[in-house]
Amino acid sequence: MFAILRISKLKTAGNIGGLNAHLNRTMKVPNADPDLTHHNHRMIGTENLNMDVQDRIKEAGITPRKNGVLAIEHLITTSPEFYKGITKVEGEGGKFELRGSEEALKNHYAFVNNSVKWLSNAQ
Repeated sequence: MFAILRISKLKTAGNIGGLNAHLNRTMKVPNADPDLTHHNHRMIGTENLNMDVQDRIKEAGITPRKNGVLAIEHLITTSPEFYKGITKVEGEGGKFELRGSEEALKNHYAFVNNSVKWLSNAQ
């Protein structure tokens, strides 16, 4: 079982807009399960990544260089083995839910919360 951290530089508004479309699933994302999209949420920021980045640049009082990095994406996830014991089940109204043992779900939420806490402290 592994923890995975991927870091990507976002240098243009186009890069940021593309990531926003990916995260909001307004574009086709082949490796995402469309039945579980309603479970997606951002731990930090809003649904408008471009605005979040512009607000942060303004707050910092800087003017980015022409070839500068505007933002850095951090993807924190785990290998599939971590999610053993959590399954997709069709719930009421045809929406799919995640179900699993209390321990598996507790570990999942602990991983999410600890990842955000770690990343926030790494600034």
